[in-house]
Amino acid sequence: MKRLIFLTVFFQSLFLFAQNGKVQFTNYTIDNGLSQSVVRAVYVDKNGIAWIGTDDGLNSFDGYEFEVYKTKYNDPFSISDNRIRLIWLEDSKNNLWIITSDGLLNKLNLKSKLCENYGSEFPDSVGFIQLKTSIKEAHNSDIWITSLSGLYKYKRTENKLIRYSHDPQNSASIADNVSWTSFQDSKNNIWVGTNNGISLYFPEKDEFKNYLSLDTASVSNVVAHFIETQNNDFYAVARAGIYKYNSQADKFEYFPFPVIHQERIRLIDFIFDNRGNIWVATNFGLFQFIIQSNEIIHQKYDPKNPNSISDDITLDLHLDDFGAVWFGTLNGLNEYNYETKNFTSYFQEVKGDFSNIITR
Repeated sequence: MKRLIFLTVFFQSLFLFAQNGKVQFTNYTIDNGLSQSVVRAVYVDKNGIAWIGTDDGLNSFDGYEFEVYKTKYNDPFSISDNRIRLIWLEDSKNNLWIITSDGLLNKLNLKSKLCENYGSEFPDSVGFIQLKTSIKEAHNSDIWITSLSGLYKYKRTENKLIRYSHDPQNSASIADNVSWTSFQDSKNNIWVGTNNGISLYFPEKDEFKNYLSLDTASVSNVVAHFIETQNNDFYAVARAGIYKYNSQADKFEYFPFPVIHQERIRLIDFIFDNRGNIWVATNFGLFQFIIQSNEIIHQKYDPKNPNSISDDITLDLHLDDFGAVWFGTLNGLNEYNYETKNFTSYFQEVKGDFSNIITR
């Protein structure tokens, strides 16, 4: 209910902004009970409680008052560090997964409010905080965590954190130590996108099968996202193109983005719409992959075309409830019209003004 109220108020605020250009905010500071004014992470749990990570403690807020959680000396069930960096996932067992500035992974039980931390057993690890870590729960309640220093699995039945590292002498090891994302498909297979290809995990043997890996790392092998359609077609979004999985041949077909300097592409965001398109936002414009025809359309800014995107540096993508694609740029907000295949831009008159930068 609280999340519904929040969303209602949010969209009402957008409406008011459209009407008179003014939005009103309620500010919460240390005077209201917040433990510290620098807020680095916000997460709303299934009960509508907001969890706020600051540089001096974890806060919960029920809409009325704050409760503060801090590390306590000689208390093994407190958070490992007061500097909260990421609040990533509420799992099926009512645990909130948190990353702190000491690089450790913290599991806070929302019922008991007891916290356990993991990662200190890997002293050679650079820590989870070094990468915008992906934390996801599998069908068997195991938790998969990607990082710069390997792939990690929290094995629920053993309450243990396991690390998978690349071993050049072992073809059944993960493809690369830098892992970007994990994905569980409709057959409960676990796929991992790495800096050097895709790894498929086999739980029976506790090993991997690797795809796309080359002797020399290529930007085409940097895989950041996975998509599975309602027809169970499987795709991987890479830094420089789209991979389509052929289950009968057990291999991926590659569709590169039509850009000369692929090494300069920076993958920023992606969505899969309800018309069979994969949209990829980059610093080289917007790429639209049409699944039905395996065609890639490169949407670029054209100063002579008022219906083009408003800037080549495209940021966050969003699919609204009506199926429209919205995305932010360094020069305003854009909406795609499927009927006319044109873009509508919303921005202030002065190009380059900071007020035109739209991001999440």
